[in-house]
Amino acid sequence: MNRSLSLPVLLLAALLLAPASGAALGDGIRLRESAQCAGPAVTLRDVADLDGETALKLGDLVIGQLETGKNSLSISLAQVRQALDAQNVNWGKLTLAGFAQCVIGSLPVAAIQPAPQEVPATQPAVVLSNPLQPVESKGVLTVGEQLIAEIEKISEISRADLRITFANSDQAFLAKPVLDDRLEFEFRARGLPGRLPVMARRYRDGKVVESQYLRVDVERRYLAVVAVRPLGHQQVIGPADVEIREIYLSSTAGQPQTELTAVIGKQTAGAWREGEVITAERLRAQVLVERGKQVVVRCVAGNLVIRMSGLALEDGVEGQMITIRNGKSGENFSAQVSGRGEVVANSGSAEVEARADAGPAGRQP
Repeated sequence: MNRSLSLPVLLLAALLLAPASGAALGDGIRLRESAQCAGPAVTLRDVADLDGETALKLGDLVIGQLETGKNSLSISLAQVRQALDAQNVNWGKLTLAGFAQCVIGSLPVAAIQPAPQEVPATQPAVVLSNPLQPVESKGVLTVGEQLIAEIEKISEISRADLRITFANSDQAFLAKPVLDDRLEFEFRARGLPGRLPVMARRYRDGKVVESQYLRVDVERRYLAVVAVRPLGHQQVIGPADVEIREIYLSSTAGQPQTELTAVIGKQTAGAWREGEVITAERLRAQVLVERGKQVVVRCVAGNLVIRMSGLALEDGVEGQMITIRNGKSGENFSAQVSGRGEVVANSGSAEVEARADAGPAGRQP
């Protein structure tokens, strides 16, 4: 009798414990796009939104330092994860999400006072050059944050799929607030991702009060197919040769493959190193028929399929039309590759030769 009751008792216990587990999964840390703090220590609470008791307990964790003489700091999502790993957090009870990096500016003394009034609607819109588009200044804290927003706009790529880094020498300029000024960004290169030179100008009262040449590196995030081992030239790619990984690319050379089904079974057109991204330009369909090799020819004639042999005069992949030579008559004809060492020809000259060459065994229903 005790055994018969054990299953219901276990099910009841699982139901009672379920709400507690669900609550734990709700604890989360979300990295902001930008933040300001008095420094020098930058804590998790300064740069992220904390949700749940587990996350709130980690709020005072120091994850960076604003160095003396510097007005800004960038902290990436990976740095936050590393700091949390050092605390031996239980990732079963905590989630980490948000933006790829947070740009942190030092909090000036004036920032402790009440927030400045919203810019009046009569003030001219911020101007973006190359291309010329209005830039919204509301809610943008720094030059750097506004520049990131404009890069997202011109690239037409979600900010979550971009990783943007700046030169250390530009950090002080990028950390400056811009609400009372107008900005102009002149992009001196086209095509992202990659190196993006930018001329930034600040206007006040109709005059240029500051300008700076900025060096920006833009990488794009992909979930792409990557080689997990070295691949040789003309190698047929198998399931154990590749996997999907999250990668960031700083070049537009080649189209990364994002589906395993588009890669497995294809043949390499060149060699790949371990960890290298598989691109469409260096793949080709697997060669099923090789030039100079004998092939099986099936000729469709009405409701009959007549089989013969032939010599392939060129390589062929599945579905490709290639030239075949009849071994007895010497006649050339076209046939479609249907499998390894096999082709199919429509009725015509090949079918006539096939009928002449084939005995009863050469005919298939």
